[in-house]
Amino acid sequence: MGCSGASPTPTPPRDAAVALAPAANLFVAAVEAKDWAAAAGAIQRRHVELAGAPFDAKVVAALDTAWEPLAAWLASQTTITGAYFTLARVTDSLPAYGERLAALATRAATEQAELGRAAHGPGGAWLHAALRAKLSGDRAAREAADAALARAVRPDFDIFPFPRSCNWIASPPRVPGRPVSVATSGLSCQIADERRWDTSDPYGYVEGGVTRMGTRTTHHRVVVARIAGNVTLRWDGGEREVAIAIDGGVDEIAFATPQGTQGFSPVKAEQARPEASRRLHAELATAVLEVWTPAALTAGKAALGRDVAIAEDQLAIHARLASPSPELGTVLARYGVAIGELF
Repeated sequence: MGCSGASPTPTPPRDAAVALAPAANLFVAAVEAKDWAAAAGAIQRRHVELAGAPFDAKVVAALDTAWEPLAAWLASQTTITGAYFTLARVTDSLPAYGERLAALATRAATEQAELGRAAHGPGGAWLHAALRAKLSGDRAAREAADAALARAVRPDFDIFPFPRSCNWIASPPRVPGRPVSVATSGLSCQIADERRWDTSDPYGYVEGGVTRMGTRTTHHRVVVARIAGNVTLRWDGGEREVAIAIDGGVDEIAFATPQGTQGFSPVKAEQARPEASRRLHAELATAVLEVWTPAALTAGKAALGRDVAIAEDQLAIHARLASPSPELGTVLARYGVAIGELF
């Protein structure tokens, strides 16, 4: 049995679809009218609607005519860098514009180098180095900025002498970072053997070739290194008092069996000390970053629309401490890139 019905409408060739695309027609009309705002909107809309499709001859001719004034208009609305990345996206299928894009990329890299030298701090310097590396492949500048930003967000603790009872605490290793002094006079420490208990369970063993049953007694204890009290953290522009309550416990057991007793090892007491020290270091770092992270975001938000350099610096610092914020995306829009292209 045959099937009947209307034939489906044939799909036009891809180049015909491009030629008939409304955004492409709008772009050509905008260029003819020298309406660069409309031309920029239309060429970006065409890229979204027909990404990767070849341009028809009218669009190519219009873009060839409009290149310089369109690039100048885009730069005036954002930055030279923003103009470059916008035009690079919308012309990715036109190798003929490679030389013009390369020239624009060189200008944009120079712009980023100048902005980097004028940056407000390590966050801003990092942002412009990252953009410059994306433009020119300057990985050395990006790596140097990465290291500088890491130092800016890493606390370097300078701990005052510990009280006598805490002289076994290991100080955190000094690292290149933002100096933080730690006043520890309010701490007290002790090493104690605590929480002892015994358990018994059936135990099988071989004696004289005969399997016998007995009772195995297990002696438990926990060696505790305790740190308690308050410390005061101070850094440029702020301070915080932190309550400390750490029990760095190390479990150990000894067995008493019909074959004899395996005693406790004195090394366990020594193992409790570094565990407690490690936990103290972690608590100090957490206490500092709990202040620095929201402070950077707040400062960055406050600077938006008022001081771009401060906004870039603080929002980049916040991104390194936590994760990139929508506000950083707003800043990066000036340069024609999205957060995911730098992070």
